[in-house]
Amino acid sequence: MRVIAGKFKSRKLKFPKTKDIRPATDRLKETILNVLGQDLTGLEVLDVYAGMGSLGIEALSRGAARATFVDQSPLAIQYIGENLQYLGLESQAVVLKSDALIAIPRLFKSQERDKSAQKYDVAFIDPPYNKGLVKKTLLMVEQFDILSPHGKIVVEHARQEELPLLGKFILERTNHYGITCLSFLHKIT
Repeated sequence: MRVIAGKFKSRKLKFPKTKDIRPATDRLKETILNVLGQDLTGLEVLDVYAGMGSLGIEALSRGAARATFVDQSPLAIQYIGENLQYLGLESQAVVLKSDALIAIPRLFKSQERDKSAQKYDVAFIDPPYNKGLVKKTLLMVEQFDILSPHGKIVVEHARQEELPLLGKFILERTNHYGITCLSFLHKIT
């Protein structure tokens, strides 16, 4: 597993060899970042169900200002921290050990308390497959309005998992890779 582009291109990332953490493949990361654009300078990024943090780290490598990583696994949190430290990115990151469905309302409340806090420009959502978390997480992101007016969501999900109808987001496209799908949504302003 490595960073595929940007400031830290080709740097290897640590990742656990366990079935509980499914890191994004280079192919998926390339697709995601080709659709979003190669230059993410100044963006605020949210990596939910972050695993080892490869998507958020890729965004930081491509110029994102900050990334917030959310995962409830102690092992995932450990690897995110180690990878951030290895790349010297700790000052640009917030790592939250939390269930995503609890973290999202907390992030919203934090944004409400601190009016200078930036809303997220991009949210990566990659929950465990076939557990109903895609629908719950997307509905929560919409309900709690943690994304900026031009915010984008990238969801990695199983092919059979349907995305919910959202009033504040439009589905731009879905790419299929075997049993995996990448869906790209953007906020309606």
